[in-house]
Amino acid sequence: MELSQLEVFVTVAREGSVSRAGARLHKTQPAVSMALKRLEESLGEPLLVRSGRGLALTHAGRSLLDYAESILKLRSEAFETLKGLRGLGMGTLTLVGPDSVVDFILPGLLRAFHKAHPKIAIQLHRGYSERIPGEVLRHEYDFGFIAAEPVLHGLQAQDLMKDTLVAVVAPEHPLTKLPPKDIRAVAAFPLALHSPRTPSRQKLEAHFRHAGVEPRVAFDLPVFEALKAYAAEGLAVAFLPELTVKDEVAKGTLKRIAVPGLRIERTVRLVYRGDVLLSRAAQAFLEVARDHVGPKGPQARP
Repeated sequence: MELSQLEVFVTVAREGSVSRAGARLHKTQPAVSMALKRLEESLGEPLLVRSGRGLALTHAGRSLLDYAESILKLRSEAFETLKGLRGLGMGTLTLVGPDSVVDFILPGLLRAFHKAHPKIAIQLHRGYSERIPGEVLRHEYDFGFIAAEPVLHGLQAQDLMKDTLVAVVAPEHPLTKLPPKDIRAVAAFPLALHSPRTPSRQKLEAHFRHAGVEPRVAFDLPVFEALKAYAAEGLAVAFLPELTVKDEVAKGTLKRIAVPGLRIERTVRLVYRGDVLLSRAAQAFLEVARDHVGPKGPQARP
């Protein structure tokens, strides 16, 4: 059974005539008759019989017609989908990233991508940096954003920006009225820290241990907004990625304090499989990501 034979069969069934079907398909009448004969031989059943008004479907013909029409419709849809993908007319990309990337980098990036390619759908998920490379490698997502060292064999990594861990407090916090203090002085105050599983938290704890101090962790929370809220209320010194507190520092609701000797940087990276040929939609997303996010961080909002 060939698709061309099914196309002939469906057209003859609709037209009720071999000659009219041939005219619609731009085939000769003998060619249409031969295609029908070969289809019937392959199935072992007659599909059409002559009647007083032309050709009529047999029971087998009626049973086959619905399937044949569905198969031809699927073929047409497949061609249209691939045509759309080639021209970036449609498609879906799946992304995953940690909270800091999802909340503070991706809104602007996705806005820029949607403006350039409005018919490409995006499915966005939250994840943990340490798990994301494996999830991308297992084909669970097209792209992953991480704020840690990659990576697994088989992945490509594109550096997007660097970010620094900073200490922020309420504007009236005692630390704002003192000269810059080292980590020992800061550790004397209650601290608000992000999830222990993050690489930045682990590096911060290593810095405390190296200084020989035991930090007073009053708030151990997985959500950046909660950490900022506790700091803004004067309840703790919060250590957060710089990109997550830029707006609050600019508005004056939080104040950044210098901690001499403390420099914890992280690199935000885009990871994707290196063993597959990227689709046109994926290539376009990679180009927009490179343009939108650079060494200085996400571009300013328009």
